[in-house]
Amino acid sequence: MTLNEFLENNTIIATIRNRDGGRIKTLVESARKNGITSPFLIADFGSYKEFSAEYEKLCKELNIQYVFNSTEGLPWSRGQALNFGIASAKTKFITTTDIDMLFDSNPYEWIAQNCENHGVFAVTSYWLPKNGDKLKAKCAGKGSCGGFQCVRRDLYEKLGAYDEKIKYWGLEDLDWSFRLKRIGEEPVWLPDEYQMFHQWHPQAESGHLRPDTARFDTLSRYYQNAFEPNLGSSWGKILGDRDRPILGLVSRNELCSEITPETVQFAVRKFDDCFSSQKMMDTIKANKFIKLEISPRIKEKAKTPFASFIRKAFKLFGMATGQVIGADINYNFDYFYAALLPVLQKNGLKDYYISENLENIYLLMN
Repeated sequence: MTLNEFLENNTIIATIRNRDGGRIKTLVESARKNGITSPFLIADFGSYKEFSAEYEKLCKELNIQYVFNSTEGLPWSRGQALNFGIASAKTKFITTTDIDMLFDSNPYEWIAQNCENHGVFAVTSYWLPKNGDKLKAKCAGKGSCGGFQCVRRDLYEKLGAYDEKIKYWGLEDLDWSFRLKRIGEEPVWLPDEYQMFHQWHPQAESGHLRPDTARFDTLSRYYQNAFEPNLGSSWGKILGDRDRPILGLVSRNELCSEITPETVQFAVRKFDDCFSSQKMMDTIKANKFIKLEISPRIKEKAKTPFASFIRKAFKLFGMATGQVIGADINYNFDYFYAALLPVLQKNGLKDYYISENLENIYLLMN
């Protein structure tokens, strides 16, 4: 296949949610600069309206496709976001990448010459420092294909694409790669002259906004998929406003309707208290719209000079000894996510909305 033929038959997909729209532009421009003319598709996983409006306008200016999914207030799932992008693309090959990536070459020069013999290709990524100096970028290795993976489309149909049950920041890339390997589709890593760079940004998990219990769910799916690599055909569904009735009541983490929810409050680390849980369940059973106030995720740090000195001392101690000193985390949300949410989903939960800081949860029952 010629390079131009391949580029026409390949769609590049990146996901986004409430991020700087400039990342879309830098990604696309880095590709065009290196002669990559493939169509782009930006899959928006439930961004706030001001962000989605910016993305849609920018995508029109760049002449690329934009797909929006009404998933505001639901746990982030990169796999689900990629899947509805993949379902919307119609080309023979699909490239998945990250919105923070930058092309530094044209990997399709090599892929086009080898696509008849292989179905999966990966490019080595490098982490840029904050100042963007490529000479000081650190290699991400060849353990995960999250930075760049080009896959023949029929393999998504065969395996069921990414596992949409893996939420938050999980192992979706490794899970997908290992499922490909189990059917004999080993990713082919391109020669080292083809590389991509990952732009610096604050860690997505800073502030401990991923529940620890999500790690257990992720590993559970990972192990299960080792026995059943084919997930079936139920993937890539795009949710619209009709699928998310709670968005008519809650938006941007705040009430947007005159309807007032019945509120249940939990003090820090009290979600597992049996008496409080009994009151909560009685409230849920008796009402359709409920708000769970489960207290701040992280205990507010004292701002005195002495407290600042203690934090710095602990940090130095950790660096010297290798010991990790964690933040004072309120695990109420972890209990909700692991214990209550799965039960409600089987017993009348119509829709739900989790605030961005994990302090409030809105429930809409049938």
